[in-house]
Amino acid sequence: LNLESLLLSEFFSKGIIPTNDILPFANYSKKVIESQLKKMWQKKQLEMFEGYFFHNEYFDIILKTYSEKLKNHLEMNSHLKGLTPEQIADIVKLDTEKNNLIIKYLVAQGRMVKIKDLYNLSGRNMSLKGAVKKAYVEIMKSLEENRYTPPTLNKLSLGGKQYKDAIKFIIDSNQGYKCGSEFIFIKEVWEEIIKFIKKQLEDNNRITVSELRDGFDFSRKYCIPIFEETDRIKFTKRDGDIRIKGANFENEEFNL
Repeated sequence: LNLESLLLSEFFSKGIIPTNDILPFANYSKKVIESQLKKMWQKKQLEMFEGYFFHNEYFDIILKTYSEKLKNHLEMNSHLKGLTPEQIADIVKLDTEKNNLIIKYLVAQGRMVKIKDLYNLSGRNMSLKGAVKKAYVEIMKSLEENRYTPPTLNKLSLGGKQYKDAIKFIIDSNQGYKCGSEFIFIKEVWEEIIKFIKKQLEDNNRITVSELRDGFDFSRKYCIPIFEETDRIKFTKRDGDIRIKGANFENEEFNL
């Protein structure tokens, strides 16, 4: 085989190759290999990305298979906001290095989007089906009926995996706010709570548990986790038995 044929065979078998690890044991000098790679790149046979070479034709096949596997998984789990790189690697059966490279490439091409620590196919929206949709309806009904006294997450999750998936959907779709590890509040209720705390701090530079309790007729069962959550996000700061303004108090996120 001539050098070009050897390189094509290498790309066909490996798909993606680090630029410093192409034909390491071939009977050709590094300079000759680099010269041939340059010719193939100029003919648009090859592309280079993040320190890797790949053959366009073979790489397109890899990407098509990769995207189809992701699309099928996400269609079967339509409530998911996205997937972690580790979850994607398991689905597409690729090693971590190549999987992370492909994710970066697809994001750069606009074919995938990053949402916090998750990745999703561009243009895909979350939706609910079957048992998860039924669980979602039940949970939302319970949260609406108990707007200021929501059941615990443990109680809402008793129905099993579909209920846990529905809870995740409610949080990811911004319909509910997860308050610490104990509760979910309907989004509008959580915004009411934040507005109330904000006004108290703006007017008095402090707020107590009893003031929050009286403002919403809460019990301590809800007041303490609420303040622990606002402390966590640095909207408030604990100062003995009271709360004062936290480092993020003026953050635009809280201009509700």
